[in-house]
Amino acid sequence: DNGPCELRISKCDCNSLQDIAYKKFDMPPNASLRMIKLPDVDIDFSREFLLAEIFKEGVVTARNTYFGVVPKEFKWPEKQDFSIAHEKLQGNLFKVSICSKTLLKDLYLNIDFADPDAVFSDNFIDVVPGCSAQIKVRTSKQLSLDEFRNAFSLMHVGAISMK
Repeated sequence: DNGPCELRISKCDCNSLQDIAYKKFDMPPNASLRMIKLPDVDIDFSREFLLAEIFKEGVVTARNTYFGVVPKEFKWPEKQDFSIAHEKLQGNLFKVSICSKTLLKDLYLNIDFADPDAVFSDNFIDVVPGCSAQIKVRTSKQLSLDEFRNAFSLMHVGAISMK
């Protein structure tokens, strides 16, 4: 999408973000340009990663993370601090809200045991520290809120890598 955008690059230790570069620019149509040179930054890639986000009219339109080591070598926080709320909207439509104080990298959601045919608005996402995500789930069969909540599960790279 063409027009004015903002690029923000931050370093993150899974608990907090520190901005290291920011630039306003006009998004070129269907083209790729080198847009910014990163300043020299002291970063410990065993504990920190880079987060690049493009904003258009205050909304994140693209986000990418760069880890300098493989997930098994990254020092994930021992405490994964997040909360989940489930809400039945109507009929077979539910909303899941996830708020996190720590990075949830490659968060995967499912309710396979109760309904393997359920459709998620998104079920493989990153939730960065201090942010939240709302996902809608349409089940293929009637479930009560308690049945949905009990069947709901999630997994993310930090939890897998710490095992």
